[in-house]
Amino acid sequence: TELDQAVAIFDKIAEASAHGGEVGKIRDELKRVPSPLRRHVMSSIHRVLLATRDEDLPARGELIAWRDEQDERGQRRYGSHLYSESDQAALRVPEI
Repeated sequence: TELDQAVAIFDKIAEASAHGGEVGKIRDELKRVPSPLRRHVMSSIHRVLLATRDEDLPARGELIAWRDEQDERGQRRYGSHLYSESDQAALRVPEI
């Protein structure tokens, strides 16, 4: 799941970062959410990236790539067919 993948990357960052304690705290807060939604995961990712903004870690790059991939998936999942694309769509009806 998204949660498990994010937590695994958080673990890598916590091991290598000078801010490992803060990253671990963010990870633990996320794991304590009873039914975490995608917004909880993405918010935690933002917080981890903010906490480690002054570091150049391979795991941080991995987290950024994973976040971008999830954003793209979300766009396809929620952004496609927002408006009807059929011949009967309101934007395709001939003017009177």
